[in-house]
Amino acid sequence: MDRPRRSRRSILGLAAAMTSTITLTSASARSTKTHTLPRPTVESGLNRSLRLEIYKPGVLDPAHTRDAESAHVAAEIFSGLTRIGPDLAVEPDIASGWNTSVDGRHYSFRLRPEAVFHNQTRITAHHVKASWERALAPSTNSHLARTYLGDILGASDVINGRTNKLKGVQVENQLTLRVTLSEPSRVFPAQLTSAPSLIIDDDDLAHGPDWWKKPNGSGPYKLSSWSNNEILLDRASTSPWLSVGPPRVKLHQLDAGEGLLRYEQGALDIAYIGGADVARFRDEREPFHPHLHSSPELGVVYLGLNVAVPPFEDVHVRRALAMSIDRRRINRVTLKDTSLEAYGMLPPGLSGYRPDFRGLGLDISAAHTELRKSTYRRASALPPITLITHGPGILANSVTRAITEQWQEQLGITTNVELWDWPADMQALENPDHTHQLFESGWIADFPDPFNFLDVLFHSDRPENKFRLQDPKVDGLLAMARAAVSEKMRLHAYAQVETLVISEAVVIPITFPVNHALVQPWVRGYHGEPCVREWFTEISLVE
Repeated sequence: MDRPRRSRRSILGLAAAMTSTITLTSASARSTKTHTLPRPTVESGLNRSLRLEIYKPGVLDPAHTRDAESAHVAAEIFSGLTRIGPDLAVEPDIASGWNTSVDGRHYSFRLRPEAVFHNQTRITAHHVKASWERALAPSTNSHLARTYLGDILGASDVINGRTNKLKGVQVENQLTLRVTLSEPSRVFPAQLTSAPSLIIDDDDLAHGPDWWKKPNGSGPYKLSSWSNNEILLDRASTSPWLSVGPPRVKLHQLDAGEGLLRYEQGALDIAYIGGADVARFRDEREPFHPHLHSSPELGVVYLGLNVAVPPFEDVHVRRALAMSIDRRRINRVTLKDTSLEAYGMLPPGLSGYRPDFRGLGLDISAAHTELRKSTYRRASALPPITLITHGPGILANSVTRAITEQWQEQLGITTNVELWDWPADMQALENPDHTHQLFESGWIADFPDPFNFLDVLFHSDRPENKFRLQDPKVDGLLAMARAAVSEKMRLHAYAQVETLVISEAVVIPITFPVNHALVQPWVRGYHGEPCVREWFTEISLVE
């Protein structure tokens, strides 16, 4: 799932006024600060709402979610046959279980008889098939559906409008669904945890394109209201196999700095922080220091290079840029050690991650050698280079500026930076013939498997391949990984793919993001947000 750049900027001050307070003093090198810790408000007590900040979710139609935040909210409202559990393993959800054929092409799913929509209508195998057919339909035009449901036999015929029925999905009875894939895949149950695989009530579609604003959902939470600055979710009488979770969740869309202020007042249960705020709360003298929860995301921030357009059709130019980036300096100086340096595409915590893999690390001498090997020979002969990024404001973010300054300083390469609106950037990149030369992007796991990073992003036929890479060797290795009968063989194939795309500088990983959050002491069950998954039901609020 694409990971948009979020604005986590916040004000460093503390709220001054509280009805009841406990005063603590902490000494700093220059001054003494008086801090006020909140007492739990009535709202944050037992059986009350979970309150947290949300950035700016977009469309909650599962077939059209394009960012991680929208996909997470959709996963609370809609369920699929499978889900990602607290241990990040694939587990049953609407399906009570499944069987897999020896060759990995055939799956049989058994639905739970107690699975119902929010209006208490039973969810059947017919609903599952209809949801997938609608997601793949050309009229829906779902980029992600083609990515995660496109391996089903006959999916291409639905996508291209030749039929509206999925040949590879057979309804055996109300509670049994049989699926045939076009080629073997051991990760298909994991793919079904993704947003476009979630189950909708097809009767909702009669309400028009905005049907998702008042959906008859299939997930544990019901969308009760959505105003300009607040989304209310209420626990539905569904999913009895899951934990109960808070009866209500309030998602607040706040201005920069407002989330931290509300948290300090006890008016938010979870607040996300970044930048200088992380350094503040890492300080053990800070009264809120025990509230800090830092956990790596299963994600990566990277620079993508369009290998089909000049000058990046030349591998030596790509390598020169990759080898002149000082990731360590960027992380330590620019990001204040709030992320992890990335040299590969697979993040820590994901199977297949290689901690000793260094890819194309900093080597200025080698970068100059690569540039001389290129058809351009020197920086002054390169055509104009434009880097597309996105974010709030009118200035490029600090990481982008640091990278382009290093290229200028080390190689004499000037880069023009354009700031695009994120949805417009994503729409442009969805064109398989797009002309972005160089783009800053990010990816967070839809499910925790190397398939979701390497196959989804680099296979020639995948819609998410924004690099315009067409490499038969990469495609062959990815096919081997999908069909591998042992985990060792599978991970070996993925390691070769990662080495290839990094050594060819198709992509330049920059950082592995770390999620930094303040969590109130009355919140239980929060384990970070490593990937896109339903987790509100795991939370409890105690006195």
